[in-house]
Amino acid sequence: MVDYRSWEPWYEAIRRAFGYSLEEDERAARILDGLLSGFNIQEALMRAEELLKGRTVLVFGAGPNLEWHLKLVKEALKGLGGADIALASADGATAALLEAGLRPDIITTDLDGDVNAILEANRAGSLVVVHAHGDNIRALLEHVRSFRSGLLLGTCQTRPVGRVFNFGGFTDGDRAVFMAFHLGARRVLLAGWYFGGLIGRFSKPWLRGHVRAGEVKSMKLDFARKLLSWLASLHPGRVFVLEEEVPSAETIGPGELASFLRGGGN
Repeated sequence: MVDYRSWEPWYEAIRRAFGYSLEEDERAARILDGLLSGFNIQEALMRAEELLKGRTVLVFGAGPNLEWHLKLVKEALKGLGGADIALASADGATAALLEAGLRPDIITTDLDGDVNAILEANRAGSLVVVHAHGDNIRALLEHVRSFRSGLLLGTCQTRPVGRVFNFGGFTDGDRAVFMAFHLGARRVLLAGWYFGGLIGRFSKPWLRGHVRAGEVKSMKLDFARKLLSWLASLHPGRVFVLEEEVPSAETIGPGELASFLRGGGN
């Protein structure tokens, strides 16, 4: 578990690197708190704990390898029945999971991916964790009230306020990993993650193919990798990455995936 005191130095480093406004981030958190009035937050939190506690959590990023990794995961999941596995998607990756016939249990989003796909999954039972920051206030005002009560939580990157949590994390994907461990996941596997400078086509709804990461996106991926490495050092032997390398985490290959999902390894 990462509390705000241990998260705050990371947040300050992120703010300095990107020039984010503390005041705007705090304003976004207060706005999200107000929008969540009338939502059953306790029910949603209990649902999140039920989905994550003691389980292996697969967190799907929207990298250029996402479709390949989904194919591998679907094949490996065959015959597992009631295995203690939860599926989490980071924002735009949700659309890819739905196309592959998989509904994520949990979606982490700041609402700049395919919101229609996220709403579709939420209506079908996916729990959505909406993140507030200074740059997405308009999207919060437009979309938050459209989600289902009891299947919606809010997070922020500043000190938590009211109905809004801060489990730690920066990008949609690494926030899912922080949340998973905060709520008791046994271990986490990252799939569809790529740190080599390409953005997958599911990352943004207007993309028709993979594109090169710009300077800001590259910086975000670098921070995500550092945060995942830090989290892996706090949970040794419990953070795994499919075909990619993150310091302090363990890399597994396609041939190891079925055994891993059956409970092999740690």
